Amino acid sequence: LPEDEGQKAKLARWQEEIAQDGIKVSLHEPTGTVAEEILNQADELNADLIVMGTHGHGAMYNLLVGSATKGVLKHSTRPVLLVPAPKP
Repeated sequence: LPEDEGQKAKLARWQEEIAQDGIKVSLHEPTGTVAEEILNQADELNADLIVMGTHGHGAMYNLLVGSATKGVLKHSTRPVLLVPAPKP
């Protein structure tokens, strides 16, 4: 959740709207890095697989793949599927 109270209120409204369609939504206030949060949530959910989007190709890949992706790949005990962004 963002620290801004207006953003928190907006997220709460969206959560209510989505719940009316029968979709379960839970909000989580992160405390660690993005990679840590992804890995923690995967553990909490007992996920079979972590799916992450990527961007960049070839030599640029190393520059563009985010530190979150690198952290998840390095520390995950679960399979991780990287899905490249569609080409324009």
